[in-house]
Amino acid sequence: LHSGEMIGRLGCLIQDIGARLWYVVETAEQGKGYATEAVRAFIRELWKDPSIRQLEIECDPRNTASWRLAERLGFGLVREIESTILSKGEMCSSREYVLMRA
Repeated sequence: LHSGEMIGRLGCLIQDIGARLWYVVETAEQGKGYATEAVRAFIRELWKDPSIRQLEIECDPRNTASWRLAERLGFGLVREIESTILSKGEMCSSREYVLMRA
């Protein structure tokens, strides 16, 4: 929280042996390190569950900050898929990242 207001959201969908993470940061709060700090702490909590063996993040390749965050946190790019997601009336590509339990 920042001044009592929400500055973003993050969460995950736990499935099988892994979790798919997602994160959103309000435009005015981007570039301040909040997402890095929050997602890093969230990952530490997820790793406490021994059944979770991998984490995944899917990013819009146009959102450079999003996929750079995934890379900064140690996620590896596993594939790029062309025009797979309908977003705001436009077909978009995606970049899929994975982080495996050490």
